Amino acid sequence: MKGRNGTLGPSAVEEGGDGRNGLEEMLGELMREIREIREELKRERLERKKLEEEWREAKRRWVQEISEEKARRERLEMRIEKVEDRGEKLEEEMKGIREGVIGDSEGGKGVGGEDGRRLRKLEVRQDLWEREKTRNNMLVRNVEVVEGDVKEEVKGLWGGWG
Repeated sequence: MKGRNGTLGPSAVEEGGDGRNGLEEMLGELMREIREIREELKRERLERKKLEEEWREAKRRWVQEISEEKARRERLEMRIEKVEDRGEKLEEEMKGIREGVIGDSEGGKGVGGEDGRRLRKLEVRQDLWEREKTRNNMLVRNVEVVEGDVKEEVKGLWGGWG
């Protein structure tokens, strides 16, 4: 109840007198809700910041992978060009060697000149050596020592040679 000077006495405040107690409780609840909302906003901002960082990292990795793939593709293209260039050079060399060998067989020096003749002799020697090696291997592998004439079997293998 109100005193003479217009203030509330202790009993009036305890009973709720003019309703300030109810307002204080409502204000306390509102302040608590505001704090909770602020904390929730803070958590959401941190989560958003974390997601943005993850997105930036993923984008950076993606860009890096693309640049690495481009570099890898360029390296492969350069290697292919080098191989093609080497192939063309080898074809030109073989063409020159063939012309030199053909020229030798026709009696002239040909494009290869003296080198062409040397290559031809080397090829003939290698060819003879390979044939002899193959022939020897076949003879050793296919000769069976049994009763009868071994030489006849060798002649049969090589069509009369042996």
